[in-house]
Amino acid sequence: MTRMGASLIAALALLGWAVAAQEGPGRTTSSPLPMVAEGRAVESCADPTAIEAEGGWTMLCTSDPLWAGDRYRLLPMFRSEDLVHWSHAGDAFDRDEGTAVGEPPGWASRRAMLWAPEIEEIGGRFYLFFGVTDVRTGGEPACDSDGAIGYAVGETSVGPWVVAEAPLIAPRRAGPGCDFLWTYDPEVVATPEGRRFIYYGSYYGGIEARELTVLPDGSLWADPGTAVPVAVAGRYEGAEVVERDGAWWLFVSSSNCCNGPQTGYAVFAGRADGPLGPFRDRDEASFLDARAGGTPVIVQNGNGWVGPGHDTVLQDRAGQWWTIYHAVEEARPWFGEEVGFTRRPALLDRLDWVDGWPVVVGGPSEGERAAPALEAGKGSGRRAGSRGGGGRGAAARVLGRVRRDDEPPVAAGCEKRRRPGSPRASSGSGRRTRTSTRTATTRRCCWRGRRRGTSWWRRRWRWTCRRGAASITCRRESCSTGTMTIT
Repeated sequence: MTRMGASLIAALALLGWAVAAQEGPGRTTSSPLPMVAEGRAVESCADPTAIEAEGGWTMLCTSDPLWAGDRYRLLPMFRSEDLVHWSHAGDAFDRDEGTAVGEPPGWASRRAMLWAPEIEEIGGRFYLFFGVTDVRTGGEPACDSDGAIGYAVGETSVGPWVVAEAPLIAPRRAGPGCDFLWTYDPEVVATPEGRRFIYYGSYYGGIEARELTVLPDGSLWADPGTAVPVAVAGRYEGAEVVERDGAWWLFVSSSNCCNGPQTGYAVFAGRADGPLGPFRDRDEASFLDARAGGTPVIVQNGNGWVGPGHDTVLQDRAGQWWTIYHAVEEARPWFGEEVGFTRRPALLDRLDWVDGWPVVVGGPSEGERAAPALEAGKGSGRRAGSRGGGGRGAAARVLGRVRRDDEPPVAAGCEKRRRPGSPRASSGSGRRTRTSTRTATTRRCCWRGRRRGTSWWRRRWRWTCRRGAASITCRRESCSTGTMTIT
């Protein structure tokens, strides 16, 4: 392996990653994300992380095969120019000394896996963070669960990567022998004032955060003395943190990530005034309580995708929020015939802010839908039932109800009908009247209720839309995704 060879590979990756991005307002995306490597479709990209860089976007996945029968890839990298179509740009590391790709850290054992990457740009260079499941030094001999957090530095978002000589977060002992807290899933954020923090941890030991310092030589230091708890043990993993309108939002995942068609993974969120918390859900339950808080963001909805989780959150060029996450296709959960080895493709969905809280309305999406905007000021369409997206002041009150400035006009032929015996709603009753707009030809629809106190309740309305000769009535049991716009 030579530095010149590695640099050449990185340069070719940046030149050759481009795919045929669709142009114009008709751009769409679908599930799973179309990803290609070595001329074939990529079947799995778990624990994704993404960053906008070098005129497009870079995404990395955890160490896994890309398809059935493939070798384990150590943090595969992908490039996209539209956040929808992704092309393989090599793997971050390779244990084959015959390649030009760098090897994993020398302090990692030969059998160690590299999990859940995180990529950040700091001071004009790119820093790649990752979990290492087993270390050679600083842990316990013959123990394969003394995990740590490592990092590497590159001049581009696809490397070549120069690994740090020691772990950034060393193994954290919980007891004698092979008893270590789970030190995985790094996440790094920067405050507007320039302070940085790194989050890490999982079910065993909970999630912590430390202050992250960039030293004059570009190396990093995470002082153990600055560690603070963020989420209680036994509840969450996969921290993702963003700042929006002065508040800090923690996205975390819960349950088993990798149990095939029975996977129950889901994403939850909490809010805090600062990056170190305390984070609380919309009912003010703390993430540090024994019965930890958490407001659902993405949960399965019965449409064929289960176990959505371990998301990364970002904005398109028009400012709309999106999330990339992995999920399990219920009908094809395994890598080929390897029952028990769960395949986790990457999905992309719009993230809306409904009543001030983030949510993927309807859960994992199926079918075609509007894609992220590639230009500032050009919206990416609305999701079913969403009023969110955009910052403060994005909504205007029209005809006694909240309507976003970019909301499409109400389609002709759509009407609201009241069930017999249900109370009438009027503009003076304090209840919002609602109108539905047909946005797809599929015969499924969504309806929404208001929030009262700490529970959701639903008005007893039927929504009927007519499209040609067809008449669709939306009921609670038929609530699904992406086919109706309820405003």
